[in-house]
Amino acid sequence: MTVTFIAHSAYLVEWDKFYTLFDYTYEPDYTGELPELNPDKPLLVFASHSHEDHFDAKVFTLLEKYPDTRFFISRDTRLTERKRQWLNISDEAFARTTVLRPDSILLTDVAGEDLSIRAIKSTDIGNAYLLRCEGKMVYHGGDLNWWDWKIALITMDSIDQHWVTLNEGAQAEAKALGVTVSFMSPNTKDDAQQIECVNNAVAGGYQAIIVAANGPDAISSALKEAASTGVKIVYVDSPANVEAEATFSTDNEAAGKTAGDEMIKALEAAGITSGKIGIVNVNAATDSTVKREAGFRKAFEGKGFELMETQYGEGDAAKSQTIAENYITQGVVGIFGCNEGSTTGTGNAIKASGKTDIVGVGFDKSDAIMNLINDGYLLCTMAQNPDIMGKEGVKAAVRALEGEELGGAVSDTGVSVLKKN
Repeated sequence: MTVTFIAHSAYLVEWDKFYTLFDYTYEPDYTGELPELNPDKPLLVFASHSHEDHFDAKVFTLLEKYPDTRFFISRDTRLTERKRQWLNISDEAFARTTVLRPDSILLTDVAGEDLSIRAIKSTDIGNAYLLRCEGKMVYHGGDLNWWDWKIALITMDSIDQHWVTLNEGAQAEAKALGVTVSFMSPNTKDDAQQIECVNNAVAGGYQAIIVAANGPDAISSALKEAASTGVKIVYVDSPANVEAEATFSTDNEAAGKTAGDEMIKALEAAGITSGKIGIVNVNAATDSTVKREAGFRKAFEGKGFELMETQYGEGDAAKSQTIAENYITQGVVGIFGCNEGSTTGTGNAIKASGKTDIVGVGFDKSDAIMNLINDGYLLCTMAQNPDIMGKEGVKAAVRALEGEELGGAVSDTGVSVLKKN
């Protein structure tokens, strides 16, 4: 066996009956001269990952000179049919290409010899390779780097317990995975401030952004710009209008309907089958709370209740309390708060009114909300699982940074109805 160092991470290994070529590229900064090969010997070309100093589509032209050439590439190169055409890779070369996932093993015949190819998850993206044949073993590590992935977590604000808990879940997972997650959220729910956070993350060299969009339309341009620079986008709780690697959120419409069903049951149990219902929402743009309201309204279809025009308190407990107090002066029999601040404000308004027959139902869990429930001023709240959103969001960001294709999958992280202890 003869091993020849070519340049950078490129090596040629001559076995008794064939050649293996690792990470050969024609890029000027990383290339070297490939020795003349015996065209009668099979040539196996390996690419560890997609970075330009390890993978170059021009290697497929080796087939023109060496007709018994096969190619083995990592999954993160994402060599689709469309990309093949764009890179001008021939049909024959494409047909001779095998994509290897990390932790996969391939047994193949080469010149009458059994060759074992094991793809191992690299400490960079892509693969390392372990080859066994002719009683010999060759290992090529690709990039043996430990990347300190920098991930920005940008939620609607940094104050609500919901976001604090989400961050706690994210930080726990970041510690387990050995990556850095920075909580970069604004102090208040403000589109301009959240956009500034996104821009700061890009300028700060963060490779991924986990975001809960306050205003999906408002923030989309900033996220699109971030994605164009290679930043991976993952949504938690509330998505924007830009494609992301993955989304982890509550099925908000279904949860909103559950909230409505709980209110209806409580009202009917009290003998109330008609009356006005108030709704305190954050704004008319936030995807998650808009869907909660839609589900809540759906629960009342065909019932004898009058759903009043929605009022917006920007998720602020004090503003939401003022709105709820106005509803109470109009004689409502129930009020729905669409998020933590809205729910806290609703409960405080019912408490201040001294009325015990108004049914308050809300969303999210905090100490203040649970106290209002246990004191009888709120019936229940729809408790999400923000810790799971944070945890899964970090996992997805790391997987995307390591080159895994997540396909924009949307996962429901669940909800529970919390009532008086």
